[in-house]
Amino acid sequence: TGVSAYWWIGLSDSASEGSHRWVDGSSASFRDWDGSEPDSGHTGSIEDCVVITHGRGRWHDDECRFTRPYICSRR
Repeated sequence: TGVSAYWWIGLSDSASEGSHRWVDGSSASFRDWDGSEPDSGHTGSIEDCVVITHGRGRWHDDECRFTRPYICSRR
C-alpha cells in the first residue's frame, strides 16, 4: 500500500470555530500551520480537524469525515 499524504494529529476546533484543542481538551500552545491554513473550508466544506502533511510536516485543517492514519502520543 502507498504512504498516506495526511495523518490526523488529534487537534480540532469542532467545539468552537477558531479555538483549536487537543483530544484531551488542552489548548494548542504550539502551532505549525502551512501557508494560509487554517482556511476553515475554502471549498465550502466544514474543516474542523487537523492533519499533518507528508513531506513538509505542516498542518492543514480538513473535514473530519475522512478515514486517515493518525499520530498519537504516549505519556
